[in-house]
Amino acid sequence: MKQLFFAALLTIIFSAKAQIVLEHEYESASTIYSIGPEGNATNSQLMYVNFELSGERYIVIDRWEKEIRFYDMSHVLLSTVSIEDFPVDYYGSMGDFLYFSQNLFDTDDKIEFMYVTRIPSSEEYYTGIYKEDGTLIFSENAGPFIRLTIPTQQYPIYNTSAGTKMILSYTDKHATVFGLPGTLVSEIAIQN
Repeated sequence: MKQLFFAALLTIIFSAKAQIVLEHEYESASTIYSIGPEGNATNSQLMYVNFELSGERYIVIDRWEKEIRFYDMSHVLLSTVSIEDFPVDYYGSMGDFLYFSQNLFDTDDKIEFMYVTRIPSSEEYYTGIYKEDGTLIFSENAGPFIRLTIPTQQYPIYNTSAGTKMILSYTDKHATVFGLPGTLVSEIAIQN
């Protein structure tokens, strides 16, 4: 009888530790496309990033409210970036956000990121590098596109013996290489 009691007790203890617990719900963070008030399809994103200096953060890219929100690991809002004035594609939809980092595109400790979209009035693409306050620090009418292979062999940003390089492609069939002041750390590379 004692053995049965201890077996039941151990089962309860171990099953209590194995429960999946809802931690937090983020509004306007689903990656599933929905039709917006203007009639355009859009989605948002919730992602995890381990920044080089400030550490782990959740990031919500809210394309409905046109803002990026940064949260700590306790889900407390730390800051918000307006993306209201960022370029949109010819459907009025926001583009893609990539490479959230602190020391990749510049050497201060502020967060920066890449934004890519199609330019509505042409066949060209737009790549902008922005700081966390919305300041534009780089822009080019090109995109960080790659040819997808398995395993992946091509990326738009590389660490090389000559420094960190960013490759952008243009619609007129040429590509350019830009030198970046920072280094692509493995945490940023894995998350993109």
